[in-house]
Amino acid sequence: MAAALVLVGAVAGVAVPAPRVSSPPRAAFDEFPSQLGDWWVSGKRWHPYTSMRLRLDDYVLASYHNSPVLPSIFYAAYYRSQDSSRAIHSPHDCIPGGGWQIKKLERRQFPGAGAAGAFPVNRAVIQLGPTRQIVYYCSRSEAVT
Repeated sequence: MAAALVLVGAVAGVAVPAPRVSSPPRAAFDEFPSQLGDWWVSGKRWHPYTSMRLRLDDYVLASYHNSPVLPSIFYAAYYRSQDSSRAIHSPHDCIPGGGWQIKKLERRQFPGAGAAGAFPVNRAVIQLGPTRQIVYYCSRSEAVT
């Protein structure tokens, strides 16, 4: 009886098609602006190993400069669909995973354009040795309380 139930379950698992995932139309990150006002971009790409590990469908990693000193780096990732092996991950894991320490974390309102208005973001001060950075990030799954 148990063997028959296992066989029926195995056949049903193979016979049931995987759910189809549809994603809305969107512009590729390749179309991201290379200049914003006085800021110009020098594009960067992840190391191929990093891209493979993150399993991203698309991303932008751009260093915006308006002086030769400090750039502002913008990163955004896109997944057509997410499951247990392909999903966004929290900067709370990613930042320390890269060896950085989160020194300060707070919630701020970021000014939005047009009808969108302001939206909440997390502001983190991170440090790796003597290097400190300010990181702003937002995600539907992230909230600083």
